Amino acid sequence: MASQSPHFFRKSDDGQTLSLDPGMKKFTMGTSYSDPVVINTADDKGILAWFSSTATSGTTYGLYIGLLGNGAGSEQIAARSKCLLATNSIGNAHGHHATLELDTSYGNVTGLGTGLRGNVVVGNRAIAAGTYYGVMAELYALGTTAALPSGSNACLCCSVPTATAMDLVANAFAFSGADGTGKMIYTHTAAGTQHGTIRVIINGVKKWIPFMSAE
Repeated sequence: MASQSPHFFRKSDDGQTLSLDPGMKKFTMGTSYSDPVVINTADDKGILAWFSSTATSGTTYGLYIGLLGNGAGSEQIAARSKCLLATNSIGNAHGHHATLELDTSYGNVTGLGTGLRGNVVVGNRAIAAGTYYGVMAELYALGTTAALPSGSNACLCCSVPTATAMDLVANAFAFSGADGTGKMIYTHTAAGTQHGTIRVIINGVKKWIPFMSAE
């Protein structure tokens, strides 16, 4: 680390690596919603970074954040995105938008490709407590009267563009695992007793999927 950039960062000798000065404890842009970094130009970005990789092995990360949690009883979040709507009739809004795009001319994976991947890595031991989800889709209410428009309150949306070849190959869900009694998947011909239903929306119309009292 030879050359020193002003204030916060240090540049490596080859000019390819920019690192936070060890003397700085954190890097902050803006202080709150009332004192933000202002972006008033249409189609502008607060932080913009473009990367390219020709690596043929290993894993390349466009952005990598590691958080080591050591505080017992605390909540640790490696990354958090929040979009607060402070005015009416904004066209579209997303707390976080993740995309995997296959180029029109070339590009595919030979293994797993996801638009958004959430995984809980479990150490090789029996975990004593807690509830765990690989992905959690949540509609959170700030009060007892909070409600979305009727017909649009889908917590998990599986959408396929109509009149395309995707109609023939897209699936709502994919389940995999060992098949047998007591397991998540149990191939069984005897019909159980219907115990209730789960409301879903299919092409904008409310439908109900039945579930059984036993496997």
